[in-house]
Amino acid sequence: MKETGKPMKVALIPVVEIFNVSEQFPSPANGPYWMYADEWEVWGRQSNVHAGFSETMVPYQKGGTLYTLDSLLDEDIWRIVQKELARYEPDDEEDTREEDIQLGAFNGGYVLRVNEQDIYFPQCCGDLSDIGAWESLLEEEQIHFCTGHPSPHVVRNRSKICFDFRHPSINERFVPPVLVATVEIEQEDLQTAIQQATQALVAFMKRLAAIAADRQLPAQYIAMWLVDERNTNARQSHFDTE
Repeated sequence: MKETGKPMKVALIPVVEIFNVSEQFPSPANGPYWMYADEWEVWGRQSNVHAGFSETMVPYQKGGTLYTLDSLLDEDIWRIVQKELARYEPDDEEDTREEDIQLGAFNGGYVLRVNEQDIYFPQCCGDLSDIGAWESLLEEEQIHFCTGHPSPHVVRNRSKICFDFRHPSINERFVPPVLVATVEIEQEDLQTAIQQATQALVAFMKRLAAIAADRQLPAQYIAMWLVDERNTNARQSHFDTE
């Protein structure tokens, strides 16, 4: 995908995965979801509501399980936090101290959107802490880009970052499929997209903190861990100064 001579509009959109299953609502017999979006959309809404989420949630892609940060109500965010807290089992009472709480980042990641076209969606095992992997594309000479599996093969070509989705080293299928073989992005454009994504993360951390504080939870640590477990110190500076 090359747009010679044309300005390229690049966005990196933070999304969280919300996926619920229930015996009361069997999943659709037809798939994949992007080919039977209406069926999966209905099923997803029913399953989410049954799990305690609001009826107003609309996925980023019809029938999918990814949701933008600003599309979620506070009650939906709190429900995700509850599910994460339910999985946290401290070894002893001391581990319940604020500084000892260690929760994983929200599942999901970042949609790469180029010229109003969704190119690459978060894959298996992706989460919001993958912002660090995107940032590394601007910093490292030898690129090892991993945001879950599969991940594209990425190289730097002068001022461009080149994503190869058909590289021989990739032995899994992208879900949903990536419709282009390669895409080249100016490093400056990618840097702007990463900065905007980071701003969205900071705003979401503040929102998470307020939601946790209202429920007498350790607001700051909850927000930091659920959004970005690997880059706590870097995010903390934004959190403290804004």
